[in-house]
Amino acid sequence: MEVLVDGMLGKLARWLRLLGVKALFYPNAEDSELESALEENPRMLLLTRDKALYSRLSRRGFKVLLVPQGRDEDVLAHVLSALGVEPAFKPDKALCSICASPLLRVPREAVAGRVPEKVFQTYSEFYVCTGCGQVYWLGTHIREMEKVLERVRCIQYGKALC
Repeated sequence: MEVLVDGMLGKLARWLRLLGVKALFYPNAEDSELESALEENPRMLLLTRDKALYSRLSRRGFKVLLVPQGRDEDVLAHVLSALGVEPAFKPDKALCSICASPLLRVPREAVAGRVPEKVFQTYSEFYVCTGCGQVYWLGTHIREMEKVLERVRCIQYGKALC
């Protein structure tokens, strides 16, 4: 799945990438550039908060989702539901949060000298972006991500207490 994310939704683009959605994000793109990208790939969905852009492009038959304002987990629940994407982090399916390229699991030794020594000593599971070379590991930030995703699941599946 590939989506085009409007410049005002950078945080959403990073979340989508980590959940395995190829989210193209050009923070400084003009509306005309977004429109051209949709013309080149009419199957692509544009995510935007720009109501005028949404109206103009949807009238022309492009796939556009108007993303509401709100808390991160509410926005994420809305978008993931619309995309049919499960709110679950799976490292083997995640894409680079920076460039949206696939991640490759690598042996610990492959990242020696590329991560802080404490990280190297503490963690054993590492991933490297096949595009930009960014190194990822399953550190404490994963627990924070899981807390957000649990709230997203509660919103999506209608649980009252989370």
